[in-house]
This record gives sequence, C-alpha cells and structure tokens, in this order.
Amino acid sequence: MKITVYNAKGGAGKTPIAANIALDHDYAIGTNEAYHVYDSFIIDERLLALDLSESFPMIPDDIDIVFDLAGTISDSSHSITSAIIQSDLIIVPIYNEVKSLAGGIGTLNEISNIPEFKGKVLVVATKLSKERKEHFKKGEWHKSNDYKNVLAAGSKFWVRL
Repeated sequence: MKITVYNAKGGAGKTPIAANIALDHDYAIGTNEAYHVYDSFIIDERLLALDLSESFPMIPDDIDIVFDLAGTISDSSHSITSAIIQSDLIIVPIYNEVKSLAGGIGTLNEISNIPEFKGKVLVVATKLSKERKEHFKKGEWHKSNDYKNVLAAGSKFWVRL
C-alpha cells in the first residue's frame, strides 16, 4: 500500500503520523522535507529523501511506503504530485486553528485538482483538546468542538474527493 500524509500547513502532525505508520507496519518512508528526522531511526534501505522539485520514482506494488510531504503543489513541486498520483490513500491532518483549517481546505482543494489521483482521502483531526465546559467520555472525541470544527471545515469535500 502507498500512503501519503500531506497538508500544505506545517505543524499539523504529518511527521508523527507518517513515522508511526512506518514503524508500526514496517513501511518505507519517502519524504521531501529538507530537514527531516528519519535518518536517525529509519535504515537507509527504507528511506527515500528527495528535494521538492524531484519526482518520486514509481514504487513497485510489493513495497509499502508512506510519503511524508511538505510544501504546496505548484509546477515545480514534482515530489508532491508524483507521490499523490501513486498513493492509495492520502491522510490530511488538520487541527482546530484558523491557519490549519485554512491550510487543510487549501490542501483538499489541491488534491481534488489532480485528475490522476484515484485513491481515497482521510482527514484526521489532530491536536484535539477538551474545552472547559465540554463533557464527554473517553473515546468520544467526535463530540468535541475541535473535532466538529475540523469536520465542518472540510465538509464540502467529503463527497467530491
């Protein structure tokens, strides 16, 4: 399986999600992050680090990989589009903060404009917190205002993507 973790907004939680997928499921990592941390805990044979302008090679079907992508889609961001096109799933982490919500919407818009992408998109609400007046049980984060705001922000994409 090929998974891309992408949000044009930094700090949304892409790297922790990608690292956990790679470590928990023994996936390779592909990244276009100039200053990534992966070479400190991923062996060279399972790490593919490129510049934003480079394209990821077509990864054979028998290799599972998670792409941790930074930057925005443009005519020169070949690493992003080359990863997205070959991915079965794109995970878009978004948290309840104006810049993250806007960045998440922009990212969903970018992805929806790539006609070659035929996979699925999963929006993950990250950095959820409970407000003082909120009361719900463990495992009921879907009742939090943070979650509801992330859900509302991406609602126009849920059917389209």
